[in-house]
Amino acid sequence: SVSSNLSVGVNGAGTYLLSGTGWVTAQEQIIGQLATGTFLQNGGNNSESSGTIVLGYSAGGLGYYGLNSGSLNSFEMIVGNQGNGHFVQNGGTYNGASGLLDLGVFSGSGTYELQSGAMSIGNCYVGAQGSGGGGGGTFLQSGGTGTETLLSIGPNGFYQLGGGTLIVNDVAAGSA
Repeated sequence: SVSSNLSVGVNGAGTYLLSGTGWVTAQEQIIGQLATGTFLQNGGNNSESSGTIVLGYSAGGLGYYGLNSGSLNSFEMIVGNQGNGHFVQNGGTYNGASGLLDLGVFSGSGTYELQSGAMSIGNCYVGAQGSGGGGGGTFLQSGGTGTETLLSIGPNGFYQLGGGTLIVNDVAAGSA
């Protein structure tokens, strides 16, 4: 279990595995700060309620999160800040209903793949929106259920619904 800040892939490659009944409550989670960082969740509970999870924090950072089972509760997640971030959900539950999912901020590139499982997000910004400016974002949904209060697709954003269910209250496309 981890209850303080968590950084994976700071000065060298690193991997964190959460499984079984394990839990993480770290408020700041940086995956891929200056190197390659991988967070694999095969069960357990990752609950970040007031901080930020960042995949691909700095230029040169590559962050990967694989949610295969268990639950992830996050207030804010940035996938591709100034580095590259990749989130793959192949099961489990991602709950950020009152929070933010930002794909591609500043000079970063962020990709979210929803293959199966359930995700619920307050505001989902895909490509150069939310917190920054110039990044590219991609959301690929091939299965599962995605629920979003706001889906905003920026000028550098791409959303593909190839399968599963998408429930959205408001959609904005093409603006920064």
